[in-house]
Amino acid sequence: MWTLAGQTTIPSAERSQACALAEDLLRIRAMWLEASRSCTIVTACALVGCGTPGSRLDVDASATEPVTDGSIAAADVSPYLADFTNASWSALTMGTDQCSGLGLDGSIETTTDTIKLMFVQNGAGLSYESIDGCFFKFSVSGDTATLSNGPVTCHVSTDAGNDVLTYQDYTAMTSDGLHMTIALTGTSTVDGVTCTFTANGTATATR
Repeated sequence: MWTLAGQTTIPSAERSQACALAEDLLRIRAMWLEASRSCTIVTACALVGCGTPGSRLDVDASATEPVTDGSIAAADVSPYLADFTNASWSALTMGTDQCSGLGLDGSIETTTDTIKLMFVQNGAGLSYESIDGCFFKFSVSGDTATLSNGPVTCHVSTDAGNDVLTYQDYTAMTSDGLHMTIALTGTSTVDGVTCTFTANGTATATR
């Protein structure tokens, strides 16, 4: 038991419990203040820009926008990611098709195609769906995006019949968010004719 002059006597056990509770509350308050301070620093950094002006650390969109996969930390996201997203890309590709089947064995033809791309952030990488319904996912390292869910197979209805497209490799590279180079390989099969294609091209962004 302990007594203060003019005050009610409080059992020592109850006093110990009260003191322990008070210490816990003080610790929780200290942790909350530290967390609030950290949030303030991060917010201020996003508002005024951290790093050298004009550098990729200066309020880069990929570091401040939410990431699709909550398990991916912002630090794991390439600073080049924003160069691919928030833009419509129009690519002109030139390539070759080497076909076999129905008397076309060894036949090679040159192709020219226009490709429309619209990348979105997907976790720490990118994805886009073509107008033909092909869904591509890319991992990003530096300024290069590389197909990560290949081979990608999709079915496209054409005048010649059902075209089964399979993309084996697909890369896209941009260092300024305005110009891009792409390269892709795969196969196309229509009515017993299979063609192996390779294509390279350049693209420009509309923002």
